[in-house]
Amino acid sequence: MTPLIPLLLLASSLPLALAKRVPPSSDTPATPDPPSRPQPQPPARSLSSSTPPSPDSYLVTSLPGLAPSAFPTPHFAGHISVTPGSFSASDPDRFFSWFFHPSAPSGAPLSEIPADTPLLIWLNGGPACSSMDGLWLENGPFRLSGAEPPSIAVNEHSWHRAPAYALYVDQPVGTGLSFTTHAKYPRSDAEVNEDFYGFLLNFLKIHSLEAAPVFFAGESHAGHYIPSMIADIRRRNAAGAEVQIDVRGAAIGNGWFDPRSQYDVSGFA
Repeated sequence: MTPLIPLLLLASSLPLALAKRVPPSSDTPATPDPPSRPQPQPPARSLSSSTPPSPDSYLVTSLPGLAPSAFPTPHFAGHISVTPGSFSASDPDRFFSWFFHPSAPSGAPLSEIPADTPLLIWLNGGPACSSMDGLWLENGPFRLSGAEPPSIAVNEHSWHRAPAYALYVDQPVGTGLSFTTHAKYPRSDAEVNEDFYGFLLNFLKIHSLEAAPVFFAGESHAGHYIPSMIADIRRRNAAGAEVQIDVRGAAIGNGWFDPRSQYDVSGFA
């Protein structure tokens, strides 16, 4: 098979959000800085498990408006914890993702998937823009038709036909169908990376893809996410992480690398 050609892009590291802090007046006693992230205790987990579930527990068996014969490629959707090694349904912070097995360019299922088939991770930007936009409106397998009643059409140019494994992820928590039950929203690149890394480890474990070559792709604010995430993964690999995630490259379109420089038009006003 023809490998995907990586396009490595670099971006300056910008915080996801900057908090404006007003210094206390001289007659006001100083108080300790609050923690950078709320740390409430998670709820009790009645179904705690360190054993990954079967991929079939995420298998999508039918979709309204789509005949099963129209899309024979196996695909999987659901929530996965951002806590490495935890697969409990009661984990408080979980990402939603939709995952597609590779198919032939014609859309027919592959009789055998080569071991070197890449995993392509798609991220929309925002921040907090759902990657289901990419799935349904851009490079994914499905399109909503304008017919009445509504139906699902198949995109013959979907990237999973490269062939590649294609993964669409809503991240960080609070984006799309990804959620937190204890207001643990990331406040920095480091916290965004930490959650994504934990999710990715769990995803790779569930689908037995720890050795797959990984490529990132995205647009807009993903032009900020992706270089930061790749740098974080490479640092962890170099530090001897148990799972050496094989990141090969990235492709970014319309990247939002430096909002101040890219969108500042005050000089033309």
